[in-house]
Amino acid sequence: MKNCNRHVILASFFVVTSIVVVSGFPGGQRDPQRTIVVTAQDMMFNETNPTIELTPGETVRLVFRNEDPGMEHDLNIPALGLRTGVIEAGEEAVLEFTVPDNGTFEYVCSLHPVSMRGFFAVADADNGEFMAGTAQRQPSSVEN
Repeated sequence: MKNCNRHVILASFFVVTSIVVVSGFPGGQRDPQRTIVVTAQDMMFNETNPTIELTPGETVRLVFRNEDPGMEHDLNIPALGLRTGVIEAGEEAVLEFTVPDNGTFEYVCSLHPVSMRGFFAVADADNGEFMAGTAQRQPSSVEN
């Protein structure tokens, strides 16, 4: 009978531990994290240098992949002071940041700033409208 009780206690422990690991610790909330993949290919980001919509306060994990054979690229977000190192074809780098309250800000390859430049636009989560504000920035001049 002692062995049976021990197994029940161990099984209960593993179930509770699994629930805590999957759902996070009780009383504490983990920030939801959004993963965005940006790919360098044919001297552009994601084929069109898109404007990427973000929500104020969200945590972003930006994965930057270089799929441009024979080319080196980087990704910089000047308004947030973030930059990857220069990466070669087949490599990737990761940036993590919390989205500012409002604004539009650029992401750019410092090695190819004319052809590789896009924008992040922060949208109000309640109504989906873009907000102009503190993170707004004019395109930076980057020397080759």
